[in-house]
Amino acid sequence: MSDQLNIRLAKPEDKNNWDNFVWNHKQGLGYHFYAWKEAIERSYYFECPYFLAESGREIKGILPMAHIHPPLGKGKLVSLPYCDLGGILADSKDIESQLLQRALDYTKSRGIKSLEIREQKPLPNFDSEGTKHPSKVRMVLELPTDSNTLLSSLKSKLRSQIKKPQRDGLKIKSGGIDLLDEFYSIFVRNMTHLGSPAHSKKWFEEIISKFDYRAGIKLAVLPDGTPAAGGIYLTSSETFTIPWASSLREYNSWNPNMLLYWSFLEHATDKGYNYFDFGRSSPEDGTYKFKKQWGAEPYPLYWVNMLQNTNNGEFTTSFPANNNPSASYGRRLAEEIIRTMPVSANRFLGTKLRKYISL
Repeated sequence: MSDQLNIRLAKPEDKNNWDNFVWNHKQGLGYHFYAWKEAIERSYYFECPYFLAESGREIKGILPMAHIHPPLGKGKLVSLPYCDLGGILADSKDIESQLLQRALDYTKSRGIKSLEIREQKPLPNFDSEGTKHPSKVRMVLELPTDSNTLLSSLKSKLRSQIKKPQRDGLKIKSGGIDLLDEFYSIFVRNMTHLGSPAHSKKWFEEIISKFDYRAGIKLAVLPDGTPAAGGIYLTSSETFTIPWASSLREYNSWNPNMLLYWSFLEHATDKGYNYFDFGRSSPEDGTYKFKKQWGAEPYPLYWVNMLQNTNNGEFTTSFPANNNPSASYGRRLAEEIIRTMPVSANRFLGTKLRKYISL
């Protein structure tokens, strides 16, 4: 079969076949769908080389990538930016290896400095321990068959935190693009508080529109209708994922975030998804403990950065454990600056700066 394998760049007419492959692959996630490419290209205007391996007219593997770069710079290829995971989906280890080699060849031919892969499993021919992220894990909950079973499995304190906002009159609003303005207002305010540049509103518009029924928005609103917490979800055949969620701290006493996440979990369970992906966290930090209380378990993230030697064109591997103290200092300084900004200034940064930050 490998002798007949053809690896090429995907074209718009491949979208349906690409998405069907992702949908039917056990490790396929919302991030793998062709819509992620469309959202990046239409909102942030970066080229996204999406590689597919086919035998005849049948797709046997995919490797989605995005070329993130500053103006006039070479930047890097990332699979995938703005999320925890991307990487290769394939029918065999041999096809995985061929797709990775094709991406490396593409990187050389374009003079791009590096290629970064973010995987949920070890890459072929790489040391699994050496590429395991040293400080981040993916928090995933295996779901039961119905939400009543899930609710009864939670500790009594957590069940009380879910019921309290309901007794106090908070409601859940569910929708799509119609809820984007309210969600984005919460999101930008929260990102400013955290010291992080916010994604542009255009990015979320493209995500919601391109993912169609595989994406949605939920809001937790106070009795007077004020949005207090909100999140966006993406789905694949197996997994319900929360890439973005935010709440407003001035309403913490109402517990809107607890109601919001229970709404997500209830939805995912009763719709028959097998897994709930809370996203990445650092072990033992606040978000880790929040996700752990729902029953989520930590799974390793495998991230590999391959740097091209400008002298001989060969690639050397930089593992996640190679932390850069100066970069950490610069990030902390930037966070402090953003925290002092007006929210309107962070909206501007979302349009001008956020797209260059691949996480």
